Order: sequence, then structure tokens, then C-alpha cells
Amino acid sequence: MARPRVFTLSEGERGGVAYGFYDLFRVEGGAIVEHWDSRRAVPASTMSGLEIF
Repeated sequence: MARPRVFTLSEGERGGVAYGFYDLFRVEGGAIVEHWDSRRAVPASTMSGLEIF
């Protein structure tokens, strides 16, 4: 039986620092039953020269 998961990526700011916020939810019976999250400071530059978002 499949256990649906939902992934979200959003951007925001904490203490004047730009962050990417990552959230993963497991849904069962129309309700969130598990949640994992992480955040990462957005770097000033990347190897490719492209922005993160």
C-alpha cells in the first residue's frame, strides 16, 4: 500500500539571513501523520552561477 508523501521547499529569512526551508510530510487518511524538516542558509553564490530559487 502506498504511503503518500508531500515535499515542500520555501524560502524565507531568519535573523537577516536568507534560508531555504525543506519539509516532508507523510499523509495517511487525509491527515499528516509524520513530518520532517530541515533548513539551509542560501549561499551568496553557487558553482553554476545560478540562484538556488
